[in-house]
Amino acid sequence: MAQLSYSTVNVADGAELGDTAQVIVQEAGRRSVRPGELLLVFIDLPGAAPEALGEIGQAACEAYWRATGSQTAALRDAVARASDAALAINRGAVTRQEGSLTVAVADAHRVVV
Repeated sequence: MAQLSYSTVNVADGAELGDTAQVIVQEAGRRSVRPGELLLVFIDLPGAAPEALGEIGQAACEAYWRATGSQTAALRDAVARASDAALAINRGAVTRQEGSLTVAVADAHRVVV
């Protein structure tokens, strides 16, 4: 079982505004977790609701841990699913969310972005 956590940190003019960290525990699925492997999802959508950020992060995490094949293929799946979730949130929204999404995997030997 993989323990995934995310937290929201708001920064404006160099001052951290902060929010409460949240933790999600999710099964790793078919993908075997390498010792020390961490999935990092950076979402920069100013003004997005915490629920929207959670949906996007959850989509990336589920796609990564359930992907088959190489680490790079799993990262591609994670980015694609997170992008789809962001597009779904923007469909029909009065105020569209714009920003960036970065997904990376780190272990003791490397970082893959």
